[in-house]
Amino acid sequence: MDTIEPLSSGNPLQRLLELTEEVFFAFHMQINKMVYLNAAFEKVWNLPREVVSNNLSLLLQSVHSDDRSHVADVFLTIQKERQKQSLEFRIQLSDQSVKWIKIDAYFSEKSNNEIILGTATDITGYKEYSDTLHKFSDKKNSILQILSHDLLGPLGNIQMSTFMLSEYAEISENKSIMEIINLINTSSKRSVTMIQDLINREFLQSSSVTLMKQRVDIVEKIQGMMDQYKQSPRATLQRFNVVTSVKSLFVTIDESKFMQALNNLLSNSLKFTGDDGNITISIEEQEKNILIKVQDTGIGIPADMQPFLFDKFTKARRTGLKGEPTNGLGMSIIKTIIEWHNGQIWFESTEEKGTTFYVEIPKNS
Repeated sequence: MDTIEPLSSGNPLQRLLELTEEVFFAFHMQINKMVYLNAAFEKVWNLPREVVSNNLSLLLQSVHSDDRSHVADVFLTIQKERQKQSLEFRIQLSDQSVKWIKIDAYFSEKSNNEIILGTATDITGYKEYSDTLHKFSDKKNSILQILSHDLLGPLGNIQMSTFMLSEYAEISENKSIMEIINLINTSSKRSVTMIQDLINREFLQSSSVTLMKQRVDIVEKIQGMMDQYKQSPRATLQRFNVVTSVKSLFVTIDESKFMQALNNLLSNSLKFTGDDGNITISIEEQEKNILIKVQDTGIGIPADMQPFLFDKFTKARRTGLKGEPTNGLGMSIIKTIIEWHNGQIWFESTEEKGTTFYVEIPKNS
């Protein structure tokens, strides 16, 4: 195979390039040809180097059909902006197995030759490990939200019951009984505070970590999150729905932060939607953006609270239908996370009819 500047077989750099497990490549844009590939390519792609060099379409065909346009866009960006670009995508081998590839590509111009130089790394193992961690993290966040609602409701009822009992004269005048009632009330309040602190700490810690964006299938992630709610005891009280016109939709996000923001929007819907209510997440693909709607049939947001909803320590704080407390930080952090993704969030709400939150982010932020 021809190289841009052929190296002698005894050159240490040439030997290194042929021995490494990382793929090195050089693509000549003017003649639309791969002019260098090292031996590692054959191990990763299961294709002969010579065949790919003479028939570039085989290389393009190996890219997963859902990722081809993304790969093409990135290489066009390199050509236009003359800057380094990194991307992750999938390839599908002849045996139908799938690998994840990470490419770091650079533009080089020498002697009027426009060349894209780069490395390609098989990151399949890393992606599988990372996906497993994210699945457990997303599942943990969903379970925490579900448990908090399931526990806060009964604890709120206990507090209300102790208050009602203390109103009876024959009980309020009995010192021993009142001591027990006060103990129950204090313990339930402490439990409510502990649960809420746990949820808030999880959210605050996650939002304070540096943004780590990657390309993920947002439809798959939202479906997985909603499945947790559908399998929970909440599903006997409320109906959870996902509406999407596409089976998959890839976006560039920090999965942990973005999914936790959606989880908290879902949590707010649970707080203010009564039993037998509907909670729906819909996903809509636009030309350059995606639009996610979190819609409920709850009690809505009072008009006088709406202007302050996204303020830090907002005046729009209120307890949930079952006594769930709030610290007023949640919506402010959600807005910040969405804006970190170059997106925007807004809402529409009518009292006693429900609320819809809209989250719009670029496909490639």
